Amino acid sequence: MIKNLFKYYFSFFTLISLNVFSQELDYNIEYITTQEGLSSNYVTKVISDQFNFKWFATENGISKYNGNNNTFEYIKPGEVFNNLFNENIETIFEDRDNIMWIGTKSGGISSLDPVTYESKNYNPILGISKENAFQIFSISQDEMGRIWIGTFGNGVYVIDSNQNKLIYHFRDGENVRAIFNDSFGNVWFSSRNKLNVFNIKDESVEFFNTKQIGDIVEDVKRNMILYITATGVLKELDLKTKKINQLRKFKSQFNPTLAFDNYGKLWVGTWRYGLFVSDEKVENFKQFNLIGPNSKKLPINYSTINHIEHSKDNSTWLSIANGGVVKLTPTKPFKTLIELTSSEELVETKNIKSIFRDKDDLYVGTLNSGFFKIKQNGSVKDYGFKGSKVNVITKYKDYILVGTQNALFSIDKKNIIKRVVLPVVNTINATNTNNLYSNLTDRLDIATFDGNSSTQTLTTSITSVFVDSKENLWIGTQQDGLFFCKKNDFVIQKFHQIIPEKLYDNSRRITGIQEDKYGNIWVGTYNGIHLVNENKKLVSYTKLANFSIPNIINDILIDDFMWVGSSKGLYKLDYKNEENRLFLIDLIDEGKGLNQSFINSISKAESNSELGSYWISTINEVVNYNDKNKGVIHFSDQDGFNVDMFNLGAAFNYNNEKIYFGAVDDLLELDLLKISNSSSSGELIFSNLKINNELVYPNQKFDGRVVIDKNISYLKEITLNHKEATFSIGFF
Repeated sequence: MIKNLFKYYFSFFTLISLNVFSQELDYNIEYITTQEGLSSNYVTKVISDQFNFKWFATENGISKYNGNNNTFEYIKPGEVFNNLFNENIETIFEDRDNIMWIGTKSGGISSLDPVTYESKNYNPILGISKENAFQIFSISQDEMGRIWIGTFGNGVYVIDSNQNKLIYHFRDGENVRAIFNDSFGNVWFSSRNKLNVFNIKDESVEFFNTKQIGDIVEDVKRNMILYITATGVLKELDLKTKKINQLRKFKSQFNPTLAFDNYGKLWVGTWRYGLFVSDEKVENFKQFNLIGPNSKKLPINYSTINHIEHSKDNSTWLSIANGGVVKLTPTKPFKTLIELTSSEELVETKNIKSIFRDKDDLYVGTLNSGFFKIKQNGSVKDYGFKGSKVNVITKYKDYILVGTQNALFSIDKKNIIKRVVLPVVNTINATNTNNLYSNLTDRLDIATFDGNSSTQTLTTSITSVFVDSKENLWIGTQQDGLFFCKKNDFVIQKFHQIIPEKLYDNSRRITGIQEDKYGNIWVGTYNGIHLVNENKKLVSYTKLANFSIPNIINDILIDDFMWVGSSKGLYKLDYKNEENRLFLIDLIDEGKGLNQSFINSISKAESNSELGSYWISTINEVVNYNDKNKGVIHFSDQDGFNVDMFNLGAAFNYNNEKIYFGAVDDLLELDLLKISNSSSSGELIFSNLKINNELVYPNQKFDGRVVIDKNISYLKEITLNHKEATFSIGFF
């Protein structure tokens, strides 16, 4: 992956890493231990702050980790952090004001402002003294800003930290390791043999009898609360029926931990029995081996997982008892055809012209080897169509529509294939039709639909199929223009033909169909862009714009702007005006970061990633374009694939999770959740300041004066005097 972005990067050491490969669990593993600078190998929790620094809670204080340059900062009781009473950290939590809350094994609870490094202790609010502090297991915050504190043997406390006031004390609690806020704002917490839920609206408490609980999570998709007992029994509570169902039993000597990742898979960390990861349905689990075959790590040191943290950049951080921290980064975002199926015929064919996927299956059309369905297990169903080019695949109502070089076909749920009847001519926008279709008789068939009717239909190459917001169906062809069918007319095959103003130019050769935010239909052709006007006629863009673009439109995509792929680059056009006029905003070409200006396909995938939303296939590269910062990232052979050329328009975005690209010699699956978010905007972030090789803290006097009053990450400028001329600043 090559980034056209500047980024400052210093590496002071290299973390031990290895690859663990399996079909579902494909991660790069990094070990972070005392050898790399961690303050202790016994880690209880990991959290990420707004700068993506990691805060590791350990038995020897907090290790604040900068993964950009692999450096540490240590937070322990002492002169700087004088309200932190114990270095044995049990848990850490960041509230909505970015304040860090620190729960210790025997020093009660404190908070730390990461900007000023001011620390506070809240033991007096809980009614405990410094000498008689107790163990804090869990911390959370509700919608009203109140801090929830789970303890060992003293129940759950709810405090208002601004007023230094105790709000609630739920005394029935022993080993309260789990406090969790659901998507409705309700607070779930464990107590002695109970699962409790605090209703945020009326502040009532409901409980469910169960065994001692290790952890609690929410399965939003299935409307379930999942929890695991201290002995490893995984259960689910149906929020609608309030019934509890046991899912499975894991071996665990003590409290296990739970976390859902960005795929919807459930991760289960056990005590002494390792890590397990489910499928997306939370039905089947596989054990994740954290020790590679050539590693010298002791398996017992990586058998107990105290906490699982899934970061926004899709990395996973494991807090390990005796093994430090394990970082798991998804590897190899691209899969090729041979990794998606074992079908020899399809793998040998490889020339993929069209792609579609639903939640169950992947459909691919080839140049001349037919049409196939690839199931999730890699098996293949062959639908035939041998010797026919399959140009387009989509879903319409309950049908899979397949556009070939000869006709349009529908496939129903029973896998019955029928030809869709397109009329010869229903609408003609021309005055002279004497020479219309001189070879028409060579391209007519008698087609029967459902055995009830017979009509003449064109044998024509289908190039585009589009379903608009009103569920109307639009069909683009190779030489017969555009066809239109209202949503209720598909069963009776009632199509209307839309012909451009000039009968015989390349406007009849359709390459793409899109709808704008106002409901207008735009068509890409071999004669530029056209608008379907209110009279269902094609109007050339030349009448709507004062600029020119290449005649041949390779692909078209419309969101708030119109994106046009051509042989000269990616055009960004503005269409948002009452006259439907087009205005040129930008041209992304080799001068703007592309290695190749020829655009084969354009896709858009919204995500929380720092990457751009636009994914482009050029001649033999996949390119990500960020329209906000104009960043361009190239993916090619060094990212796990090597293609000779991508096919025109052969791309499909599945649910903003995966994008598929068809090439003349392969099929690529891009897993967006495995793409690193590490592309930088170029903004420098300062991480630490040293004067005369001594680390400088906020509000700490250095040689008689306070040098900085805030953490350096939050400062815009620093003033030093002549005595402080020897200094260093860490940044990334």
